[in-house]
Amino acid sequence: MSQQPITIVTGAASGIARHMTGVLAGMGHRIIATDINEEALKKGASEFGWDSSQVLLEKLDVRDAEQWKKIVDKAVKKWGRLDILMNIAGFAIQGFVHEFPLNHIDLHIDINAKGAILGTHFASVQMVKQGSGHIINMGSLAGLAPVPGTSLYCASKFALRGFSLAVSRELIPYGVHVTYVAPDLVDTPKLVTQLKFDEKAASVGFSAPKILTVKDIEKGLLKAMKKRPLEIAIPRHRGILCKIGSTFPGLASPLYSIMSKQGISSMAKERGKRVSQVKEDTPDTWVEKQAKK
Repeated sequence: MSQQPITIVTGAASGIARHMTGVLAGMGHRIIATDINEEALKKGASEFGWDSSQVLLEKLDVRDAEQWKKIVDKAVKKWGRLDILMNIAGFAIQGFVHEFPLNHIDLHIDINAKGAILGTHFASVQMVKQGSGHIINMGSLAGLAPVPGTSLYCASKFALRGFSLAVSRELIPYGVHVTYVAPDLVDTPKLVTQLKFDEKAASVGFSAPKILTVKDIEKGLLKAMKKRPLEIAIPRHRGILCKIGSTFPGLASPLYSIMSKQGISSMAKERGKRVSQVKEDTPDTWVEKQAKK
């Protein structure tokens, strides 16, 4: 892409999205960085020194169609087009089906699935007009295989994966690519959210031999931006394992038992290392508190 890419990033106040905003800005992208938590977004921009002429900050509740339309319209009005949409904003609080609060259903489905679907819709309208574009929908390995204790998160990410793969076939004739990205557990505030709750509900997610960093995700996303595949898993071998488990769910029970024991041990170690972090609010707990107001 010879011109400076025009990019929208959601969830940019923290974690992967905040990191990628800085990375893309360093590559010359013109960015609209969005988040529902406007205060945290501005704080991050100040801490990381984002150039206000290059990175515009906008409050966005991804569940709101009108807000989405305004964000896409703003990008086109200011820079003439939209090249990349990174749907990274998400919500994740684990819990068993007989125990989780009912408002968690709406928060998971509306933010993780509906939010990205709305963004894909409005971005694709513009991208089809211009005959090019790339939509990157951030999923999870929990969107490739069911993870006990995170049923709502799994449901939202399975939905997003199915949607992404379907619309990728709809949009490719117009020069628009869609990529579903499925990372393993990443060292972000969402990891800390999981440490706050019942270890049995999140144990399988912590069974990975290595907790990924935002740098690991950066490598995967930059590769995806270059090759524009339908789907990538980070790391690849864990994605293959998840797909096998999903294809043959009856064979997965013994594997879940082993992974759960590994995960519980890993969670205990992580809690010991992150005592102060566990006591703080995370983006997920902040959103949950806002929803209760």
